[in-house]
Amino acid sequence: MIAEFYLEPEYWVAILGGLGLMRLLMPHRLLDFTFFSALYLTQFTVHIALVPGLHRYLLFCLVFVAAVVLGYRWPRSIAAPVSNPNVDLDQRLILFCKAIIILYYIPKLIMQPPSFSALELGLRLEGQQQNKLLFFMGLAMLGPTAAWVYDWVQRGRATLLDLVILVLVGLGALASGSKASVLPMLLAVFGASSYLGTRSKIKPSTLWTFSIGAAVVMALMLGIYFPLLSPLDIGDLILYRLAANTDSLEYLYAVGAKPEAYPFAGIGALNPFLGKILGTRIDYSIGVWLHGIRYDNWTGFGPNPGFVIDYFGNLGWFGIYPGLVIGLLLKSASRAGNVVGCMYLSFSYFALVESTIFYLNILLLVGLYGAAYASVSYRPGRPLPPEQQIPVATPNS
Repeated sequence: MIAEFYLEPEYWVAILGGLGLMRLLMPHRLLDFTFFSALYLTQFTVHIALVPGLHRYLLFCLVFVAAVVLGYRWPRSIAAPVSNPNVDLDQRLILFCKAIIILYYIPKLIMQPPSFSALELGLRLEGQQQNKLLFFMGLAMLGPTAAWVYDWVQRGRATLLDLVILVLVGLGALASGSKASVLPMLLAVFGASSYLGTRSKIKPSTLWTFSIGAAVVMALMLGIYFPLLSPLDIGDLILYRLAANTDSLEYLYAVGAKPEAYPFAGIGALNPFLGKILGTRIDYSIGVWLHGIRYDNWTGFGPNPGFVIDYFGNLGWFGIYPGLVIGLLLKSASRAGNVVGCMYLSFSYFALVESTIFYLNILLLVGLYGAAYASVSYRPGRPLPPEQQIPVATPNS
């Protein structure tokens, strides 16, 4: 589907025009966290508009995008910035994020050492499915990675711990088997730098040097994975993956299925972790369902559903209301001015891509924040702040 028009000039004119409009409606900088949400909303709208078989979802798509924009442009009094961020809490949260990164990558590298063979990709994906803990942790690493980069960019220099984490993250990218494994790191660097604004100690020239280096590394990885491809073929592959970011629409177009036909559709499917606790039956996700009915493969593979399939399929027209919340939280986090806001923004994109991954990241953020808050608040022998002290009665003289 997308392969039929992604090289046409009209397609890129529509994408660039849509991004220009989104930048006016939701002000952001190039390659910051909000940019990726705006890009995804634009891609989904353009792809649905260009494919005749998907026109029935265009109205919902447009209304949903309008809801996100409305939430983002909500009165400033609701999305007010944090006035006095807790520096101690921020630093403790950053330390916990660095710890969780190390706890994730060391066992991952032991179980899945770096390899340059594309033939092992299927085996690696199966291995991810077998080790559920590492698999789910891997889906929630954007927030901790953003916190680590936030601290690094704010200080403008790397500590020994930062360099150790950089090596682990780099080796983890090679071990992932993914052709775009360097992109999350690139997103975190640009997003955190943009979020900090004038507080960033990293020069723009350094950012662009890093981005060019990351692009070269990704191209080299593709060349190693697919040695028979020419440089022109590799460039075409990268361009196609950027355009085919909404591959769930291609599945929907290919099988002719309606999102509401998903057997376990309902509000519980938006947050399966909570849904299963409340007794909702969810045997497999929407992505697995799409892959299953297309290829008769129900082993756990499938595309990210995207906001049209996710919200319209589970909630019908009530699915526009999450768009309001998504926009409001996006604006609130962008104005928070602390590491929590930066972490949320780093994975806020997943609220549009796949709600399951979004809630998994929320769960980890809440857990890390709770642990950091408890460690800062409870210090044996430390007197309570005046507002928490209980007045002691004294006898009258």
